[in-house]
Amino acid sequence: PGFNGGPALNAARQAGMGQAIDDFWEALAVSHTVMATHDKEGKLVYEAESPDEYALVAAAADMGWKFQGRKGNELWVDVTSGGSGPSRRATYQVLATNAFNSTRKRMSVLVRKGNEHVLLVKGADNVMLERAAGTHTQLLADLKEFSMQGLRTLVIGCKKFAPGQAEQFLAKFDTAQRETENREEKLAAVAEEVEKDMAILGATAIEDKLQDEVPETIEMIRMAGVKLWVLTGDKLETARNIGYSTKVLTESMQLEIIDEEEGTSPDSLDIVEDNFESGGLKMERKALMVTGSALQALFSSEDGKQGLLNIAQDCCVLIACRVSPKQKAECVALIRETDEKPVTLAVGDGANDVPMIQEAQVGVGIAGREGRQAVNNSDFAIAQFKYLQRLMLVHGRWNYVRAAKFTLFTFWRNMVQVLMIMHYTWMSGFSGTSLYEDWIRLSFNVLCTLPILAVGCLDEDVPENIVLSKPQLYRTGRMNDEMSGTKVLHMLFSAIAHSMVLYFVTMSAFPGMEILGSGDYYTFGTTCYTCLLIDVNYRAVFLTHTHTVWSIGSVFVSFAMYALWLIVYPSRKLVSAMLAPNMYGVPQHMVKTLNFWLCLIAVPMFACVMDVFFMFFYYHFNPTLRDKELQKVAQGSRSGCDAAIPKETNSRNEQKDLLDDATSEDSDSAESEWLHEFTSEDKRLIDTGAFAQRMIWRKRILCRSPSTTTLIAGLVSGVVLLLFGGASIHFSEACNQVRIQYATSNNPHTSFIEWIYAKVPFGTRDYEFVDATKNCTNTTKCTVHIYLNRTLMNPLVYYAVGPFYQNYNAYMRSELIQELEGEQVTEYDRERFCVPETRVFDGKNVVPCGMKATSVFNDTFNIKNIGLGGKLNTSGQAWRSDIERYNNPPDYPGRANTSWLFERYEGVVSKEKGVKDDGFVDWMRPAALPRVWKRYAKLDNQTLEAGTIVELEITSNFPIDSINGGFKRVVLTEIGPMGARHSGFGYVLVIAGILSFFFSGVAVCTDWLRVNEKCQRLFDYEQVAGTDSEEGSSVNDLE
Repeated sequence: PGFNGGPALNAARQAGMGQAIDDFWEALAVSHTVMATHDKEGKLVYEAESPDEYALVAAAADMGWKFQGRKGNELWVDVTSGGSGPSRRATYQVLATNAFNSTRKRMSVLVRKGNEHVLLVKGADNVMLERAAGTHTQLLADLKEFSMQGLRTLVIGCKKFAPGQAEQFLAKFDTAQRETENREEKLAAVAEEVEKDMAILGATAIEDKLQDEVPETIEMIRMAGVKLWVLTGDKLETARNIGYSTKVLTESMQLEIIDEEEGTSPDSLDIVEDNFESGGLKMERKALMVTGSALQALFSSEDGKQGLLNIAQDCCVLIACRVSPKQKAECVALIRETDEKPVTLAVGDGANDVPMIQEAQVGVGIAGREGRQAVNNSDFAIAQFKYLQRLMLVHGRWNYVRAAKFTLFTFWRNMVQVLMIMHYTWMSGFSGTSLYEDWIRLSFNVLCTLPILAVGCLDEDVPENIVLSKPQLYRTGRMNDEMSGTKVLHMLFSAIAHSMVLYFVTMSAFPGMEILGSGDYYTFGTTCYTCLLIDVNYRAVFLTHTHTVWSIGSVFVSFAMYALWLIVYPSRKLVSAMLAPNMYGVPQHMVKTLNFWLCLIAVPMFACVMDVFFMFFYYHFNPTLRDKELQKVAQGSRSGCDAAIPKETNSRNEQKDLLDDATSEDSDSAESEWLHEFTSEDKRLIDTGAFAQRMIWRKRILCRSPSTTTLIAGLVSGVVLLLFGGASIHFSEACNQVRIQYATSNNPHTSFIEWIYAKVPFGTRDYEFVDATKNCTNTTKCTVHIYLNRTLMNPLVYYAVGPFYQNYNAYMRSELIQELEGEQVTEYDRERFCVPETRVFDGKNVVPCGMKATSVFNDTFNIKNIGLGGKLNTSGQAWRSDIERYNNPPDYPGRANTSWLFERYEGVVSKEKGVKDDGFVDWMRPAALPRVWKRYAKLDNQTLEAGTIVELEITSNFPIDSINGGFKRVVLTEIGPMGARHSGFGYVLVIAGILSFFFSGVAVCTDWLRVNEKCQRLFDYEQVAGTDSEEGSSVNDLE
């Protein structure tokens, strides 16, 4: 490193060129903005704005013109004649400095040396030669040779001022400096007046040494399918040579140049296009170079811009040389404004790259000796160009996949939730009733975002060593594969499938919960929500490729927060009274049923089988390059499914070694020296923690065969679901029953949904159904004699009414909780919650008011011939928590002009109990389905032997004539662990189990057929493969 042309200069000095050489070094030692300081050891240290300026001042110092420092306007240089011997100090007074900028591409200094005024100038060759006096043929040849070697050049010149010329310039310069508007433009105009007719002193050529692994990085980026545009201020020859040395250009490429000096003018775009077409090459073999002057001409018209864009889009590489920062930004804007709207990434290391970095969607600044302007204006900062490999191919790809997965999952979970609400709309008469209670549903966004949040931040779908060895994997983000239409449709289909599984499993399990006294609208909605939460968390785990303590912990936190919410809200009387009183006690009744727990197991289990099956078909018929690479890794493992950790980050020590290597004092490269200098001072700012350095524990599950995974999942799920379904059917069939239908409406027409729920439950035998409508027609009292075919032990009596929408939105909300709890209420509150016909009856105020309280089921049932004292004991059927909440008002029943429950429902609601009557309290809990099943009485310690004739007395008061397809039934049934006779839940589980076996069978058969097809086509494949060239294979991989 450094300047090594001393011997040649000494030879030239002896040949009589000493003065010209001194003038050249004098310009380099004086015309700059370098500051000189001394370190602790007294050694002279230069601080420059750019490494080029530092190199020029240091070279001048090595050749005997050592810049010593400046104070105010004075500048000192120690001059050693011939580079050796005693030195003398030369003092210069700096009168004006015309700063460098991207437009001027030069800087100049006006100094006074004795009685002389000299303007020393250095700048880009094209700018300097335009303002030089005379011709410089040899210099142009030398500059071209320097460019061919990939060197960065500057031309040095000077101009001596005539007497009085300096004073005129300084006067204009001072005036321009005092301007408050457009100061820079006016200063540049003043400088332009004197920076002409200059004498050329010489030229400098600085090696722009490549950082480590630049060609390799360029090659990997190209393999990733990314188009490269190199925008530089270097000469055309320099840019071309650097392009070849960095592998931006290759010998196999057809290179076309748009530059007048090369014989191609900006007006001849058609010729360039014809040359490309005549070559017949693919886009990967086409490259284009264009100069800044040509760009200026092309950008002056829309046709020129469009023509250039059309050609550039058909090339894999574009190199624009001798371009200004503004032109760099214009090039980025040009490609961004195309119809394809590509994503652009700009990489730069200097201040002249800032406009380009700011114009691109993603800006990357390289922190080096060029300063920190690029870093300060970028989105990401790296220390060396080679780190772009990991930034783009590893972290960029990971983050795209994470963001896509997070986005699709968010839409998926919202769709599942909304689809379940939509399914339930059929059950609530399209009244707008939400399946979930409002305060439970409010937790959805928090609880169901936590599991995917960790995945969206930390998931790694492919190990980094595979990504770096297979840059083609970057196409996942470049082609938007993870957010493609196919992926979106798959997400939509998955959401529909999951919502159907959730809906049918919970819907079929609900009748059993009703019979067990735990089923109402609120319990059903909370059960569905709990299953939904489990399904969402399962889905997040299923989509995770790399499991970490954070992803696993987020799932547990989601469950824990939900359990805590159920404990704090619906399990606490005070909290539920403030939010939703009817939710009080719901969790306790929900969790005590076996049906609920089976739902929690069956839903994620069958959902997992579906997901694995869909994954198998997706990998089998439409595998991506990522899927193929993961299969290679998995097939290399020792077992069917392996937990793998990328080799690069196996231990904390390896990561620390990488950091230590980066800051090692033994490093030879200039970038490493700069990095060591920076990190030595600011190492405390670097986060070396486990989280920042990705040293957290993580496991990657890789399965060798998707068909094997589907087979195992299907078999396990099928066996479990069939066992659960068989047990459910067994418990259902073991509950003997007798169902008596004693009333129907005159209008049999009903909707399909109402018709389904009007039918008797699944598993009901013909001899268990008794039609007594003829006995009880046109009368309020009737007696039905029932012959028992089976023994009923401790039977439960419950009634069924339908179609009846207790879950209808307006019906559910028509109640005044404060009035039910015995508090004094205002007439305003009654008007808000109760419609007029439910507030007044026969001129009296109805208490409690509301549609629910004024539509109580008031049929009664008695069994006369089994020694029950003539009347069934109906107490103990309602929730104790509700009975505790309900209270009669303090002035009950003496309040004047009031219609009480016992007056309207004589014989059904007792005067002593009032609103605390079990039948009324149970009725006030709305049913979740378009029919009502309510417990009426429990015959404890009673056995009704087979062959007995039961004499059932029915008092029919509840009107159903206005209900289309209306019916009323009373049921005597035994109670089992999962309710009474309703085999629908068991059938649903059995069907799910059979489908699980079917999915696994299809996967195995499909895999077998695929293997045999390969065997049949093996010879043909080998023939085709044998003719593929190595080059063609890489193109196929790229595609």
